[in-house]
Amino acid sequence: MAWDWQRFWKGASKLLFTEGLETETVAIQITREEVRQYCKVIGEKNLIFYNPEAARKAGYADVVLPATYPVLFWKDIDVPWLEEAPSIIQSEQCFEYDEALVANETYVCQITLMKVRQKGKRQFLQHVLSIKRNGKLAATSYSTLVLV
Repeated sequence: MAWDWQRFWKGASKLLFTEGLETETVAIQITREEVRQYCKVIGEKNLIFYNPEAARKAGYADVVLPATYPVLFWKDIDVPWLEEAPSIIQSEQCFEYDEALVANETYVCQITLMKVRQKGKRQFLQHVLSIKRNGKLAATSYSTLVLV
């Protein structure tokens, strides 16, 4: 579904969101160094996240991305309905994997606005980040953002 600016700006300053909005797809490739830096920040010590040999020995093609790494994919995806949003707080997040994500592999990603709820003055936006490899779903990230 294409982005509809008229619905977005309907009313002077109130943000309206349409369920089903989708971003453009974006190809993302993560390097081993990016994985190492992330693991250092989160305190991950398992060698499959640092050492290609250890990862291969454990059955992976390359170093493995930690389970929460896909949250960083958002920075590479333009989400037009959030550009003019007020402050945003993430309230929920979970990940589902059909396969492990590894460094030096290209993933095609897209974010979809699945559900919009209003509770008082706050809007809750439920998003799905789909991560595909070679046309097949590899992982899914579910996030709820609260506009405050």
